[in-house]
Order: sequence, then C-alpha cells, then structure tokens
Amino acid sequence: MLRYLAVVEDVKAADIPLTVTEWTSAISFTGRCFRKITAADVESSLNLWREMENEAGVQASAVTFNVLFDIASKAGKFVLAEMIAKEMQRRGLAYNRHFRTGLIYHYGLRADGDGVRRAYRELVEAGEIVDAAVIACVIASLLKCGEAVAAEQVFARAKDLHSRTGASDDGNSNGNSTTAPPPPPQHWRARRDLGRFLDRAATRLRGNPDAVRQLQASLSLAPDFRAYKALLYHHAVTAGDMDRVTELVAEMDAAGVPLHGVVFLYLLKGFGMHGGVLYTSWTRRRLEGTWAAFLRAVAAPGGGVYVGRAAAVLVLRAFAKCAPYERVLEVWGEVRGVWEPGEQDLNVVEELLASLREMDDGRGGDDDDVG
Repeated sequence: MLRYLAVVEDVKAADIPLTVTEWTSAISFTGRCFRKITAADVESSLNLWREMENEAGVQASAVTFNVLFDIASKAGKFVLAEMIAKEMQRRGLAYNRHFRTGLIYHYGLRADGDGVRRAYRELVEAGEIVDAAVIACVIASLLKCGEAVAAEQVFARAKDLHSRTGASDDGNSNGNSTTAPPPPPQHWRARRDLGRFLDRAATRLRGNPDAVRQLQASLSLAPDFRAYKALLYHHAVTAGDMDRVTELVAEMDAAGVPLHGVVFLYLLKGFGMHGGVLYTSWTRRRLEGTWAAFLRAVAAPGGGVYVGRAAAVLVLRAFAKCAPYERVLEVWGEVRGVWEPGEQDLNVVEELLASLREMDDGRGGDDDDVG
C-alpha cells in the first residue's frame, strides 16, 4: 500500500494524470490494506475519493463505488454504505454483479437475514449469474446473521445440485447426456477472472433468458473453499461442534478442495476455546493429531502452509487448555523448529508463555480418555 501510494504521489508531482482505475486502486489499498478496517481507514479512503473528483476532476466509476461501499460496510459504517449506494443511483450507475454480491454480505454484517435473502433474490431477478462465489457469500452472510440452519440448507442444496448435475453426465432416461460443469476455480486470479467474465456476460445476455440459463447450467455450484471456510469457522469457533468440523474436513478431502492453512488455525482456535472441559470432543488426543497434521502440511513441498505468529499463539493456547504446561513448552520447541520469529514475534510469544504459566493449575493428568 505504501509503495503504491508513493508512486501515486510521484505521478501527481510530475503532473501526469491518473486514470479512474489507478485512483480506485489507491482507494482500495488505503481502505483494505489491513484485515480490520478502522474508521481512520474509511476516512482516508473518502479523502482520496474527494481528491480524485474535486481536485483531479476524475469522476468515480461503478467500481470505485463498489470499493467504497465494501470499505464502509466492513468497517461497520452502514449508514455511510447506504449513502454511497444512493449516490450511485443518483449518478445513474447500475449495480453490477460485484456490488450485488457485496450487498448480500452487507446485510450479513448487519445481521439482517431477511436483507440477505432480499439482496440474493434481487441479484437473480437482475439477471446476474449465480456461481460458487455467490453461494459462498450467502452462506457466510447467513452465518453472520446467526442463521446456521439456513446456511447449512443453502450448503446442502448447492451440493445436491452439483451431484445431480454430475450424475447426469452418464446419461439420462432419454438417452441424452450432459457434460458436468468443471469445479469452481481454486486460485484467486482464476476466481477474479471468472467473476469479471460473468459480470460482462450478464450485461451482454440481459434480455435473453435462454442464453442466461444455458450459461448458468455450465457453471458448477459445488461449494468451494470459501463456503467450507465460513462453515468451518462457525462450527470450530462459534458452535464448538467438533463432529461437524470433522465431517466438513472429510468432505473437502473427498471433493478435492485444498486444505488451506487457515483451516488449521480455526481448529487450533477451537481447541483453545472449547478444550480442557470434561466430556468434550475437543480432546488432547485430537489436538495432538491436528498439530501433527499441521506440521506435515508445513513440511509438504509447495503446500503453501506455514507457521507464523498467529499459528504459534493459537497452538500454545490450545495445548495450555488441553495438556500440562510441560507439553506447552515442548510444543514451543517444535514451533521453533519450523519458524524463526523476529524480535517482536518472540516478545509476544514469551509474554504469552509467561501468562500461560501463571494460569496453569498444576493439572496432574490430561483428558486423553475423554470423549
């Protein structure tokens, strides 16, 4: 973000005009550089927008408004987000696929389940194409509304539609056969390219329902990693349902969905929150198995799974809940075998170890046989 904005300042100093795309990228970097969007990030983004239009004379595009709406929504500035949406309408900028998908998530952040359903219905009625990305957004949004049952129903429906499409690949009673649609793309670039293609296709095919249906039928609605990720977080962290987590991980493996490192983080966080309790499914034995699988994934070449500060903190907290403090120290040694922390990271972990030692209740056994 800092490098991009430095280049922007150099370009402005050289009196070279910036395009709307370059301004929009600067706004996006400023507002979405960090995982948690603060009020200061929102204000910085709005200041860039004002500079773009009032000083540079470049009018915002629909993409610019999409970015601003997303930043405001994720920062919890819902009134501001609605004002941005109204300004789009005032300028005659049509809601596109990306904005309508963001609107679904906006209502999820507001814990408005009816709003989620209404925004999804409006997306379909507007002629937009539904794919795995939209399905994942609906699932994540319903979970944020506290409607886990509804989210699971959407998830099951998407799997059912995919399985029925795949079964028809062998032919049907009429002797016809169809080709099962390819699975949703896994790489973020491929997902982005597909989203852009569907956005353009919906605009081009508007008014041609047969062509829209044909394109829709060519897309897989099989849940992708984003759908699994939302459900795994809910069941591991919020609900503490280890049995459902185990089912989801097994389904991912069977469906060929890559097991990203964040899945291990959710599991470790679940052990830290729900472990150490009599008759829980979050036992030390399962924690040891999860940690061993994590280390294997880290060692696997090209897997993209690594141990960082977040993983180190979560695994130490998890073992502190489920095992004696001596085991926590052993695990810290295992962490150091695959991670070289910087000075700041090391200070954070050492402070954590000191607090865990104080909290240790001198437990003489563990819950190996529980659950």
